[in-house]
Amino acid sequence: MNVYLLSGLGADDWIYQNLTFPKGYSAHFIPWLEPVEGESLADYAKRLATAIDSTQPFILCGVSFGGICAQEISKFSKPEKLILISTVTSRKEKPAQMNLGSDLGLSHVMPAAMFKWAAVQSAPVLGIYDKEQVDEFKKMAEKFSPKYYKWAVTAIGNWMGSSLAIPTLRLHGDKDKIFPIGKISGADVTEGGEHIMVLQQGTELSKKISAFLIS
Repeated sequence: MNVYLLSGLGADDWIYQNLTFPKGYSAHFIPWLEPVEGESLADYAKRLATAIDSTQPFILCGVSFGGICAQEISKFSKPEKLILISTVTSRKEKPAQMNLGSDLGLSHVMPAAMFKWAAVQSAPVLGIYDKEQVDEFKKMAEKFSPKYYKWAVTAIGNWMGSSLAIPTLRLHGDKDKIFPIGKISGADVTEGGEHIMVLQQGTELSKKISAFLIS
């Protein structure tokens, strides 16, 4: 069965390098697209979904912003199962300052270049400390445009959540600094897991995912 992977904000398939799937499951990465001026998250999700072969059964897996997009795609497609890693499912799970910033419309008055700068420098907040990994992360994050970052951060802030009747596995780290575990409900908690635990603790997460997929 096909498993379609969506990464975190400003990330590509590099973050999935330590994640493996059981025999019989084929992983396919969906890259981020440059947003269109004025595009809604729902419409963006529809463009992402064109990479999915919906004639065959499939599973969606998303990390952080990718998890939000996976939920949006699930509203109009029919995945067999959904895997959400280091992400949120409702406004109430997002940090208060993130919701306040959205309510005040702060992202609209901030220059796009500032969003990209913050993203490129965010490795420690995500849980990346090794110098070699930090360098790799910065190279990856530099590939995306300021427009993409501003649009995506605004979309995350405005997102209200989803309600999906799909078998779902939620994996969340108890050391996540972006979406603190205290506001997350219904997740399988990974001890010591930070926001980028899909990279740092891929072996552990792979075991949990495999058990979910074959159950």
